Amino acid sequence: MAVTYQIDSVHSRNEKDSLTDVCDWFYWVATDKEIVSGAEHKGYVQGKCELGDPDSGSFVAYSDLTEAIMLGWLDAMMPAEEKTRVETEIANQIAISKENNVVTSKQGLPWQS
Repeated sequence: MAVTYQIDSVHSRNEKDSLTDVCDWFYWVATDKEIVSGAEHKGYVQGKCELGDPDSGSFVAYSDLTEAIMLGWLDAMMPAEEKTRVETEIANQIAISKENNVVTSKQGLPWQS
């Protein structure tokens, strides 16, 4: 599979530097999974992206944000070394799960099947 990044939550404020509806930072999560013999092995890393002071020339109000916009910001702001570290950590978690034969996603409870 491939590592997927998603936005987990967003912090905003009503006003900052004469702009309104301003996003200050957001939390992201990166995940991947591998299915081996019907068992799903997962890995994930969470992080925070601080946006700094808003630029009135490229400002996007909180109410107009999309996940695609925010993932673009994350991609632009995350150094290549950090992205490599995140993706290596996820791969390591999956490898450990497979080595230990850990299944992370059984549906329901054993007595409910």
